Amino acid sequence: MDPPRVRPSRWRLTLFRVLALLLGLVYLPGALLLAAPWAPSSMATALPPLSPLIWAWGQAAHPDLQRWTFALSAVVDEAIALILLCLAWRPLARPLLAQFLALALLVEVAANIPFDRRSSSPTRRCSSCSSCIPSPDGC
Repeated sequence: MDPPRVRPSRWRLTLFRVLALLLGLVYLPGALLLAAPWAPSSMATALPPLSPLIWAWGQAAHPDLQRWTFALSAVVDEAIALILLCLAWRPLARPLLAQFLALALLVEVAANIPFDRRSSSPTRRCSSCSSCIPSPDGC
């Protein structure tokens, strides 16, 4: 005999769908950075800041050296966007996707926090470009 199923309240389901849809749309424009390794270097400043990832690439001190970094971050962002959009469509039918979303967010945080300059050392500016941390052999 199956246990009785409890249906969630309608307003909670609607609120979850709206929030998942909005967050999914926030993550979606990062797909433009999937082409970053092959795009011209002027693309870093030409793109409108539709997402935090695109804004960060435009503000990078050396966008040419960070092309693959932003492309790899965009892959995780797009996975999160697709999961959120699928959950917004049918949230009760796919409970495993919600668990995968939590795992994807943990991977994104674990992949980005160790490489964040601001969290590891105080920001120092070099004299030649005034935006990067100097290395022993120059900028």
